[in-house]
Amino acid sequence: MNIDEFTRLGAATLQVPELCEREEDLIAVTATTLARLAAPCTTWDPPTGVDPAAWHRIRSCRWHGNVRALIRTLEAAFVETTTGGTSRSDLIDDVAIGRGIALWEPKEHHSHAIYASSVDSSP
Repeated sequence: MNIDEFTRLGAATLQVPELCEREEDLIAVTATTLARLAAPCTTWDPPTGVDPAAWHRIRSCRWHGNVRALIRTLEAAFVETTTGGTSRSDLIDDVAIGRGIALWEPKEHHSHAIYASSVDSSP
């Protein structure tokens, strides 16, 4: 990216609440991701949603504004649930979501400090 492009990108700042504060978006991302993952399943019944404890864990994770981390977490939990990594069920459980979060949204990651500093320094 050259300096001219960088300057144009910085011309406007859009303030968007963090993903954890936008429950409607959490619902939409979760529903569309699970539907996308379930669509090609023809020989077995895929999970149809997440259990209440898993949903609580999704809602309480900060996600650092990153929808991709939520999607990757759901993908990992979907695979774990359908391959018997946890108790096979029609709902993704808290254990599978927790493992996905540990993989894709770890508590300690260098990008979290970068993100936090950019949020704290915004006007």
